[in-house]
Amino acid sequence: MNCMIDLYESDTMNYEQKNELLRTLDTLIGAGAMEHADMENFLMHIEHMHRAFQQKEDKGYELEDVFAVIYRRTVMAVEQHLGRISEAREDEQYAVKLFVRDIMQFEKGNDQSYAVLLEHLGWLDIQNASIYVFKKPVMHLEHEVLEIPDKLYLKAVRSDGVVTSVLGAQQRFTDDIFRDSQMGQETASLVVLPLFSNEMLYGILICDMTEKLFENGEFLVNQMGAAIRMLELLKSNEQIQRQLEESLITLKENNIVLDTLSKSDALTGIMNRRGFYHAGEALLERNKQAGGRTLVAYIDMNNLKIINDRYGHDEGDFSIKLISELLMETAGSTGLVGRVGGDEFALIMPALPVGEASEEDLNEEKAFVARIYQRFGQYNEKSAKVYNITVSVGTCMVEAGDALTLKEAMTLADGKLYEEKQNRVKSVAK
Repeated sequence: MNCMIDLYESDTMNYEQKNELLRTLDTLIGAGAMEHADMENFLMHIEHMHRAFQQKEDKGYELEDVFAVIYRRTVMAVEQHLGRISEAREDEQYAVKLFVRDIMQFEKGNDQSYAVLLEHLGWLDIQNASIYVFKKPVMHLEHEVLEIPDKLYLKAVRSDGVVTSVLGAQQRFTDDIFRDSQMGQETASLVVLPLFSNEMLYGILICDMTEKLFENGEFLVNQMGAAIRMLELLKSNEQIQRQLEESLITLKENNIVLDTLSKSDALTGIMNRRGFYHAGEALLERNKQAGGRTLVAYIDMNNLKIINDRYGHDEGDFSIKLISELLMETAGSTGLVGRVGGDEFALIMPALPVGEASEEDLNEEKAFVARIYQRFGQYNEKSAKVYNITVSVGTCMVEAGDALTLKEAMTLADGKLYEEKQNRVKSVAK
C-alpha cells in the first residue's frame, strides 16, 4: 500500500517503479499473506486507491495496467489458497476414513488388540499416548454421581510414535498416571479423554494436546470408545466360546460315561443286554468279514431261587457275580460276556477257522460247554459255600457265510439251552 501511495504522490511513474510495485505484490503473495488477509477490507482499499489514481489523468492509462495485474494476481493467489484448503480437507477426510477402517483391524479381544487403537494417531500429530482401562466397564447414567474404580490397567503405550503392548504383569495401577504413562519424555502437554460408548465408561486415553486433536477430539473419543466396546464384546464372546467348548467336552465325557453305564450291568460290572447286543453284533460282523467262525452261547444259572430263599439274596448276588467272573475267564480277551437277564448270561467269541481246526476242534461247541462245566466243578470242590453254583449252557456256531444275526444265533442257542435243562431235569429224576 505504501508503494502504491508513493506512486500516487509522484508526478510520474517510470518502468522501474511499476516493476517494483509488482515485485512487492509477488513478495506479499509468496509469503502467504492471502491466507490470512481480510479480503473484503483489502479489496476496498484497492478500489479506493484506484478511484484516487484515476483522478490524475496524465498517468491513468499506466495505473489501469498496474491495477489489472494486481487484481489478476490477487485472484490467482486466492484460488491457490482455496485449492490448498480443498486438498487439505480431502487429505483430512481420507485420513479419517483410514483411521475409522484401521482402528477396527483386530480379530480377538485380547490385550494386544489395544495397541491397534494407538497405531493410527499420526493424522492427529499425536506421537505419545497411553490407554488405561478399568477392570470392568462402569455404567454411568445422567445425574448419577460417577464412582471411579480405584484401579486402572495400562494396556498400550505410544511413545515417540512407537506403539507397544503392555504385558499383563506390568498392567498396574499408578498413583500418578501422567508421571508413569511411559510416554516420551519430551511431551510438553497432555490431555485426558474418557473412553466411553453410550452409558458405559471403559477407561481413559492420555495423549499429546495437538491442534488437530483440539479440532477432532470428540470424533476421536467416539471412535476409540466404539472400538473398545467392540473389544469388550469380542472378549465376552471368546469367554462364552471357551465356556461352551469346556461344556461340550464335559458333556461328551458325561455322555461317554452315561453310554458306558447304560450298557453295563450294575451288579456285575459286565455288559447288560443292550451293551452285549451292540458290541456282540459288531464282533460277529467283523469275524464274518474276516472269514472266521463265531461261537455264541446262552448261559442260565441253576437254582438261583433256591439259593435266595434258603441263604438270602446276598448269596444270590454273590452267585451272579461269580458266574460273570468265570465266564469272563472263559471268553478271554477276544470274547464278550453280558448279563442279559436276572440269572441269564450270553457269551460270544471267535472260533478257529475251518482250515485251521482239527476234527476235535470242529466239535468246539461241545468242548466249550464241557470246559465251562469243568470250571464250575473245580470252583465248587474248593468252595466253602454250603451250596453249589451251577449253570446250563446252550451254543450256536455261526459260520462265515451264514446270514444269522446275533439275535437269531442267541435264539438258537437258547433252544439248545432249553434242551440242556430238560436233560438235566431227567438226569436228576433218574
